[in-house]
Amino acid sequence: MLLGAGAMLLALAAGAHYLTQPRKQQAQTTESTPAAEAAVSESTADSVEAAREGEEALKLITADRQRIQVILTALGYDTRGSDGTFGQRSREMIAAWQRAKGQTATGYLTAAQVPALLREAPAPAAARPSTPSASSPPNSRQAGAYDGVYGGGMSSSGFGQASGVVTAELSIAGRLLIGRITQPGCGNSSLSLTVSSNGDIYGGGRLYEGQDCSVGAFTATGRAAGGAVTLELRATGGSMRGSLGRRGG
Repeated sequence: MLLGAGAMLLALAAGAHYLTQPRKQQAQTTESTPAAEAAVSESTADSVEAAREGEEALKLITADRQRIQVILTALGYDTRGSDGTFGQRSREMIAAWQRAKGQTATGYLTAAQVPALLREAPAPAAARPSTPSASSPPNSRQAGAYDGVYGGGMSSSGFGQASGVVTAELSIAGRLLIGRITQPGCGNSSLSLTVSSNGDIYGGGRLYEGQDCSVGAFTATGRAAGGAVTLELRATGGSMRGSLGRRGG
């Protein structure tokens, strides 16, 4: 009888140990969760810091950063300006572009991502064979001779039944000119034009033209030469024209 009672006590003790063991393990798992989260956070911070150092090593000049901002905006990732400074908004848009490409969204560009982004510049909206000017023979310039970022004011006449000045920000890369016109009261209109080998600019698109910010078609003519771009946009209701200087050079 005593032997039976002893065996029963031993069995109960073993059962109690078995029942409490999972709770102990669960407590250990719970206690380790903050440490695991801290490790993940530290790893993410290290990745971002490494990405920052990697971008700094690229030695991007102001014109490079301006061109990247212009292209991001043209692709739908509005950096809200192209001053050549990658502030918080530009970093957010770089991260959004990286995320869309299935890459780690650090907000800092790698050596492989910079040319990949530049190659995504929207194609010109309209193109035609260039007509060489009398003063400049065809193919007298090497491809990329006009590359750079240009900006300044353009006089506006007839748009919205009023005259004034609009702001233009352009970027030329090879035969492609992209950019935007900022029209007070309406917002930004995107440009995507063609640049010929002798610097002639042509194409078309759509921009704000009415007091109610309605959109209409325009045709563009212009020329890149001497570190400046002269540009004229003509629409049904009016025209814009101006000379834009190259920035950073």
